[in-house]
Amino acid sequence: MNRKVLGFAAAAAALALSVGLTASPALAAVGDGTWGIWTATDLEDAAAGNITLGDTAVGGAGFTYVENLASSVAYIESVNEREDWFTAETPPGLVFGPNGPSDVENVITLSNDNANEGVLTITFNNPVPAGELGVAIGDLDSDQTADPAFSDRALVEATTGAGADLTSAELNGAVFNMCDVAVNADMPTACEDTQITVVPVITEPTATSVKFSGDTLLSDGTGEYGWVHPTTDVKSVTITWNGWDGGSSARVFVAVKKNLTLPDTGVDVVSVALTSMVLGLLGTAALIAVRRRRA
Repeated sequence: MNRKVLGFAAAAAALALSVGLTASPALAAVGDGTWGIWTATDLEDAAAGNITLGDTAVGGAGFTYVENLASSVAYIESVNEREDWFTAETPPGLVFGPNGPSDVENVITLSNDNANEGVLTITFNNPVPAGELGVAIGDLDSDQTADPAFSDRALVEATTGAGADLTSAELNGAVFNMCDVAVNADMPTACEDTQITVVPVITEPTATSVKFSGDTLLSDGTGEYGWVHPTTDVKSVTITWNGWDGGSSARVFVAVKKNLTLPDTGVDVVSVALTSMVLGLLGTAALIAVRRRRA
């Protein structure tokens, strides 16, 4: 065989192996499609839109945000603009890989000027298998008074592909602080080079829900997140968010593990890997081209 062909084949094989390793959930890289990309017609008022996911079996997801009380708005930004993301040291980052710093990965923010209630509903095209989904809700703070009405609250509920409600145990909720990580270049900008350990309060108001609330006495307003990592399949997730009077916001991230099991189709694996890499680069370039910066 021609040496150039052999050289190309070897290089392609090595590159394919590198791509495969990078895409592994345990070694997930920023921008690899594990973390959902939120899109909407109006990024400044995202009352409805879609979430692009890297798992072809799940497809994508649609979302709606409905205001129930007072005034509220949902908007979409890159994690760098929002200054919130998860490093590999955080619980979601450990499972799904980091999602920042990045100008490609993004987040939806629910914001209000006064006390409000809004409902964010996420519906997946196909059910996400057990253990493959992560939904994180953050910036759950308070004004540090004993009154629970002056704290951010997020009630999480979900349904299976068969339409059954997930139990509180199946939702598998937990709390963490995104700033409880090493102080380095990967630490979210919002942490201001400070390690913070305060976390929201977690409760189970009903047998089929998990609730995260800003700690009314300890919250300092930075990095406090609750998240669910369901132990059964999930078709839809509903987050009922209450912001405390005086103005507040909450951020929502969605992650779905990528399915890397390739069927034996007889197609050359190296060619598929190279093509996927090229398409991935084109997709990243397109996302960078269309991203906008809030004033």
